[in-house]
This record gives sequence, structure tokens and C-alpha cells, in this order.
Amino acid sequence: MDDLYFIGMEEMGSCEAYKHCGGGFVKPCASLLLPPLLLVLLPVLLPVLLPLLLPLPPLPPLLLMLLPLLLLLLLLLLLLPPLLPLLLPRTTFYNVIDTLVAISHITQDAAAGAKARFSRLFAAAAEAARREHQLQDKSVALKAEAEAAELAAHDAQRKAAEFQGVSIEVLKEDVEAAQSEAALANERCALLALEASEVGRLRDELADHLESAAESHAAMLRPAIEGARSELAALQAALDDHRAAAAAAAGEAADAKARAAALEGEVAALRRDHRAEANRLLTVQAVPEKARRQADLATADL
Repeated sequence: MDDLYFIGMEEMGSCEAYKHCGGGFVKPCASLLLPPLLLVLLPVLLPVLLPLLLPLPPLPPLLLMLLPLLLLLLLLLLLLPPLLPLLLPRTTFYNVIDTLVAISHITQDAAAGAKARFSRLFAAAAEAARREHQLQDKSVALKAEAEAAELAAHDAQRKAAEFQGVSIEVLKEDVEAAQSEAALANERCALLALEASEVGRLRDELADHLESAAESHAAMLRPAIEGARSELAALQAALDDHRAAAAAAAGEAADAKARAAALEGEVAALRRDHRAEANRLLTVQAVPEKARRQADLATADL
């Protein structure tokens, strides 16, 4: 989240240049990191560049060793007040002031003045960061608009160059060719109109011929149709007679089946009577033989 600058939304008030990020510190933007970067690089580069830029007499080694430290201290004194709101949270600064008041190092009035000055400095830094962020966004938008305008200008120049490259004679030739093509198209349209009228006439003649042919064909087929209708009526009457005869035959067949069933019952009864009579006949035939044997036995006994 490279648009976030600091913490403490509950203490920022209506400052729009800072955003809340979970209650912790976030890094400042690249423009705010430039002073600390200079603070680190200048003490290192200045002793090297200073003899090259200014004709100074040779310095003692001890002074050369202390020169970076002195320059660093000087830059700290110059840059620390503007960077203090960015390097130190507001609540931490207030806690330090309250601690100094608690140990009676400073008075309440001095603490209130320090807090007020810090608040003004903090608000000014926040406003500067917000304006810088807005200017960066505006710069990006203006750059995009400039690029779009440049592309449009290049496109317009290209089209103008293409149009200038075409001569008037070529345009006249194109116009004449288009006119000749239009004339040919008109001729083709006229021919097509004539062909359409001829096709319409042939269609009307064919329709009349079909109507007359249908009438003559119907006149020729009318006797055959009448004969077919009479034959169909006769066949229908014969079919009705056959159906009536079939119905009567079906009734007679049903009666015959009923009579056959009755006769089968009578035959079965006669067969039972025949078997009974045959059994009685066998019984009667056995009686004289029995009497004869009894008579023979009686004669033998005598």
C-alpha cells in the first residue's frame, strides 16, 4: 500500500493525506524518503567532492575524519525539525512531553506549547503529503491526456499525409470509373426489369394454360369418375349384403354350436346308459352258468 504514509487515524482528525493501516507504522512515500537519503549520502560524498570543487589546502587526517561527523551533525540539526513529524508518531511525542512534565523537566505551559507546535507541524506535513499525492495523481492524468493527444495528432498527420499523396488526376479517374460502373449497373437494372416483365408474362400464360388444361381434363375424366362412383356404390351394396350374410351365418354357426353341445351331452348320457346296460347284461349272463354249476354239484352229491 504505497499511498499510506503514517499511523494513528484516531489522532489524525480530518487529515486525508494519511490512512490507517492496522494501528502500526508504514513507510512514507518516496519523496519523503529523499531527505534521509541525502542525510546519509552527503557526509560520505562531500569530503570526496569538496577537494575537487574547491582549491583547498591539504587538511590534517584528523580533520578529514571528523569532517563527515560534523557535516552529519549539521544536517541533522537542519533536517530533524521538518522530519520529526514523519519519523516520530504523534502519540509517542505526546508521551515524551508528558514524561518530561511528570519528572518536572518542563512546565505544563511549555508542554502545551510544544504539543501545539508539534500539531501544527504535523498538520502541515500531512497537508504537504496530501497535496503532493494529489499533484502526482494529476501529473499522471495529465501525462496520459498528453500521450492520447499526441497519438491523435500523429494519426491526423498520417491521414493528412496519405490524403496529400493522392493526386487530383487519380481522384478524377476513380470518379470516372465509379460513374461508368454506375452506368453499367443502371443498364443491368433495365435488362433485369425487362426480363422480370417477360417472366411475369410467361407466368400469366402458363397459369391460363394450366386452368384450361385442368378444365378439359376434368371434362374428359367426368364420365370415368361417374362410372367409378356407380361401381363403388354397387360394391358398397354387395359389401353390405355380404356383411349381412356373414352376420346370419355367424348366428347359424352359434346355433349349430349350441345344438352340437346339446347333442354331445345327450351322447354322453347314452354312453353312460349303454355301459350300465352292458354291466347288467354281464351280470344276467353269469346267473345261468352259476345255476348250472350248482345243479351239477347237486347231481354229483346224489
